[in-house]
Formats: sequence, C-alpha cells, structure tokens
Amino acid sequence: MTTKEKNLAKSGLILIGSIIGIMLVVGVIGYIGGKVSNNGNVNNQQVSGSSAPEENANAPDFSLKTINNTTVRLSDYRGKVVFLNFWATWCPPCRMELPAMEKLYEKLKNQPFIIIAVNMDNGDPVAVKNFVQSMNLTFPVLLDDDNVSKIYKVNAIPTTFIIRKNGTIDSIVNGARQWDDPAYINAFDKLMAEP
Repeated sequence: MTTKEKNLAKSGLILIGSIIGIMLVVGVIGYIGGKVSNNGNVNNQQVSGSSAPEENANAPDFSLKTINNTTVRLSDYRGKVVFLNFWATWCPPCRMELPAMEKLYEKLKNQPFIIIAVNMDNGDPVAVKNFVQSMNLTFPVLLDDDNVSKIYKVNAIPTTFIIRKNGTIDSIVNGARQWDDPAYINAFDKLMAEP
C-alpha cells in the first residue's frame, strides 16, 4: 500500500468515526428528549421497563430520611405539585440543573408546590449535606436507601417525576433542564391550578 493509499484509508476511518460520533450524540440528545412544548405542557421520555411508574398512574409512596435526619413521606405532600428529582453529587448534568431547581423552588415555594430531591450517592450523608450547603439549596434533599430509585425504575440521572396534586404522575423527564425557564413555570402554574 502506497503512502497516498494509507492516508486515504486513514481519512476514511476518521470520517467513519466522525459519523458514528455524530450519530451517538444525536441518539443521546434524542433519548434525553423532554422539554416544554409550545402549548406549555411538560413533554418527556418514559423510564423504560414494564413495571416502571407511568404517566397518569399513582406515584408510588415512600418515606426517606432527609440530610437533616427527619423522615419525609411522599404522601405528606398530597395537595401539592411535587417535583421529585433523582440525582447524585458526582453527576455533571445534575450539578448543572440544581441552581435552576433552586430558583424554581424560591419562586414557587409559597404555592402548592414542593421540590423533593432524592440523592442517589449511597455514601456519606455528611458529604451530601456539605455539598447541598455549598450549592445553597433550600429544598428538601432526601437520601435514597437504594429502594426508592428501584421502585421508580430510575435508570438515568437526573430523572424528574412531576406529580399532580392528586398524587398521579403528570410526566417523567430524563436529563437536565433549565427548570426556572418561564415556559416551565407556566406549565407548573397550570398544574397548580388543577383541582
């Protein structure tokens, strides 16, 4: 094989590698999906698995300890829109969306709305608490015992379940979002206005 043929072969491999890389990126973006549609509803990607919680189904109840060692039960928030987020301190997309979640919480916390962030680090609760304090997060942060994330079939983080005031799941969103965007706030306003 001549030098020209070798260079041509290398170029071909680089081109094929680039095309595969682009296809992977497009696939990941398509998988992450979920965004607010033009009509103000929260669109999403379903968590896979036949026994995973689904839209319009009752959200499975659970109780977990917070980083302050108090017990929180999901059903305690019946009558509020619940933003149930699964995340970890080591997850870059999770870290990216936490400030927007805090802004959303600050804007809506005096309404029938609550953010519950379930941490999936399965490590040192003191380290999680220090992380939460360093990020100035004021919404409740719970420590997963590895059971709740399994009940909710969380297979990617961050994953957020938007739960209606009546306890049914409105939507399931995989991937980080800019939750304080006005379109999301409008969607949450609509959910809070429901009976």
